Amino acid sequence: MEEGGLNSLIKGSNGGQLRKAVEQPTFKADPSRRKRVFARAIYQLASAPKKTSKVTKGLASHLKYCYGACVKRNRHLLAKELSKQVYNVLEHICDNHDQCDIAWCYNKKATESGKVYNAPKEHRIDKINDPATYLQFQKNFEQYANIPQIKYCNHPFNTQTNEALNQAIATVAPKNVCYSSTGSLFSRVTMVIGVHNLGNDSFFQQLLQELSLFPDCLSQFLSLRDMKKESKRIYKRKFDVKLKRTKQQKT
Repeated sequence: MEEGGLNSLIKGSNGGQLRKAVEQPTFKADPSRRKRVFARAIYQLASAPKKTSKVTKGLASHLKYCYGACVKRNRHLLAKELSKQVYNVLEHICDNHDQCDIAWCYNKKATESGKVYNAPKEHRIDKINDPATYLQFQKNFEQYANIPQIKYCNHPFNTQTNEALNQAIATVAPKNVCYSSTGSLFSRVTMVIGVHNLGNDSFFQQLLQELSLFPDCLSQFLSLRDMKKESKRIYKRKFDVKLKRTKQQKT
């Protein structure tokens, strides 16, 4: 133990002990995982007998999508405002669109254009004629949309890069296959990280230069591969493409 012993330690609010020079850590939640945690109780209602719950799997899937989209779209806001936006998702599926944003609410967009939008039946609930279902949803929202809980999602970070790297590493170094030695594993992981940080062309050019190899044809092939990868990434991030992908998943 460092000089000062126990006198240099303070009691942390999480039950542990930290040195005075160490700041109390701030904990965050991954929005994608929080969405799944939020939806777990909704899917349990969808799997329950009809006597106790009228929630369908289609409604559970729609509510899960709305919650996740709302958090990701608005997490740059203050926690109080973000909480308000997430609570509004419940009013949205109850056909109350006063507080909805025209950028994502088809009903409000149709109203502004003088048209009528008929949302699918399984994407709506009637809180007047079916108060039991509304109360079941409200309980879940009170648990995961309140300000203390929503603060955990009030950040711009995510774990998608980590998941992508894990998937890429598992491709060249499967967990259920042993490739000889630790050195082989280290080389494979290093290659994945190098390609991720520099791109295929730049990484392999530097690697081949260290080996005194200069194949011109390989550079053209790797540049084309990087271009295709970037084009695919941009395409997948388009709003219309995400919407189409979500509809296919629901189907």
